[in-house]
Amino acid sequence: MVSVGAEQAQEGAVYTEQGRGTFVGPRSAPQSPRKVPVYQQIANEIIEEIKAGVYAPNRLIPSEKTLGQRFDRAPGTIRQAIAYMRELGWVFTVPQKGTYVSKREDWPER
Repeated sequence: MVSVGAEQAQEGAVYTEQGRGTFVGPRSAPQSPRKVPVYQQIANEIIEEIKAGVYAPNRLIPSEKTLGQRFDRAPGTIRQAIAYMRELGWVFTVPQKGTYVSKREDWPER
């Protein structure tokens, strides 16, 4: 027996894109833009605060626990946000000390 979803896929009514999901309709149909991942939304908000002077260069940003409570997100999501900011050059992490705002001259151009 073929499931309804498999039957629709065979008929071309649905299709799957790896990493994006399953969609109804032809592949040529326009799709809404992909949403920004939550960790990037969090990172972008913190980056805006860094640019606004809320967090000064060479000063600590709030801890993962504090950020998790502020954004009501799991520790892994907060770690992803911090890692993303680190990759971009906005922050650096000192083991056992915390995450600090990079020097202004090290900030990426955005």
